Amino acid sequence: MHRSDRRQGPASIHGLRVLLLGLALLGACSGGPEETVTAGSELTPVDAVDALKIALGAAHRAWSEGERAEAQRLVRESYRTHFEPLEPALRAHDPLGTLELEFAFGRLEQTFGKPGNPVEVIEEVRALNRAVAAAVAALPTNDEAAP
Repeated sequence: MHRSDRRQGPASIHGLRVLLLGLALLGACSGGPEETVTAGSELTPVDAVDALKIALGAAHRAWSEGERAEAQRLVRESYRTHFEPLEPALRAHDPLGTLELEFAFGRLEQTFGKPGNPVEVIEEVRALNRAVAAAVAALPTNDEAAP
C-alpha cells in the first residue's frame, strides 16, 4: 500500500464522523408515521426558507445561552418541519446539492452540541440559511416547468 492510500489523519476522521452523523440524521428524519410532518409542507418554498431562518435563529440562541441539547433538538425540528418538505423538489433538481445540505444540517447539529467560537458558529448558521435559500431559488418555477 502506498502512503497516499493511507489518509487517516484528523481531516478524514472528521469527515467520516460528519458523514455518519449526516446518515444518522437522515435515518432519524425519515422515521415512521409518528414523525409525519405536515405543518412545514403547507408553506411555499420561499416561506419555508424564511421559517427555517427563524427556527435556526432560535436554535442558535439556545446554543448561545448554553442550552446545547435544546439547540440540537431545534436543529432536528427545523430540518423535519421546514427542510424535509422541500427535499423531493430539491432532490429532483440537484441530488448532490440536496445531500450536501442534509450533511450541513448534521454538521450544525454536531456544532451545537459543544462549545465553540461564537463568530464561527453564527457563520455556520448563516451559511446553511444561504445555501438552502440558493437551492430553493434555483428550483424551476411553474412557468419554467411548463412545456
